[in-house]
Amino acid sequence: MTSRRDFIGAALAATAVQTACATAGAERGELPPSTGPEQTEDECIKVRFLGTGAADWAYAPQDVKIRRRWSSILVDNRFMIDCTQMAAEMLPEGCRPKALLYTHSHPDHYNPGAAVKLGIEHVFAHRSLIEDARRDYEKAVAAVGGRMPVLHPLEIGVRFRLGPYEILPLPANHYADRPHEQALIYKVTKLCRDGAARFLYATDTSGIPSWAFFLGCRRNEPFQVAIIESCGQPGHKFDALSISHNTADRVKEIFTTFLKPGKSAYRPSSPDQPVYLTHVGYGDWGEKTFDEELGPGFKVASDGQEIEVRPSPSAR
Repeated sequence: MTSRRDFIGAALAATAVQTACATAGAERGELPPSTGPEQTEDECIKVRFLGTGAADWAYAPQDVKIRRRWSSILVDNRFMIDCTQMAAEMLPEGCRPKALLYTHSHPDHYNPGAAVKLGIEHVFAHRSLIEDARRDYEKAVAAVGGRMPVLHPLEIGVRFRLGPYEILPLPANHYADRPHEQALIYKVTKLCRDGAARFLYATDTSGIPSWAFFLGCRRNEPFQVAIIESCGQPGHKFDALSISHNTADRVKEIFTTFLKPGKSAYRPSSPDQPVYLTHVGYGDWGEKTFDEELGPGFKVASDGQEIEVRPSPSAR
């Protein structure tokens, strides 16, 4: 039987191999390993929800009072995580982010044409997607004009720098249509004036895989904000959706057991700060937010909502 020491040693060795591969491939657009985030005088990270809906919101009736666009966020007006035409329409006036991180290539997260129209210059995705993405972007450039962005392949567990941010790609538990593709969760860090501000962006995924938890949920690197998908509403029974997506009940289980606020790597900067639910399904949630069923500590995000990620006292 493999001991815990052997397991951890093997995990660190695997990360070292990934780091060496990333360094060796720098001339191919690959990124050298991060030396840590850059110190800034900013007070926080600002996150804007460009969309909070799952794919089936595209088929919602036109007369719904609340309409959710496909899930995407904008970070400090500098970079996006996932991008579709719906998300592009929610950017603040005059905002033209230059970098884009992909979680995976399902069409409710991935639209190269929309990214080319925005003038995105750098695209980051797991290495399993890069060659397909290169072909997709070449087609998009030919169709809509614009310039071909630089494509950067990412490795799980290998941190990289993007401006003042350090970003850690983590594995998601989600099936993409391309059988070889690995979907990603991201942990984003920025050194603010009063300490390290971090958030976890986990969509699409079913639960948080053990490897992601091992790499990204360490107590000495706490995150203050969690944004996590909840395709299924409270009370959704385990079914085919649950294999590749979260339900609200599973999210609550995650953050009331091994990611208890203040007693784990999740350390909100204020007692009333909720876990933000995104990628909610129209077929399950409709126009409801189920505030009473979710209870304190959990909140469904809304399109256009802006939140701040501030260092917690323990991160200073």
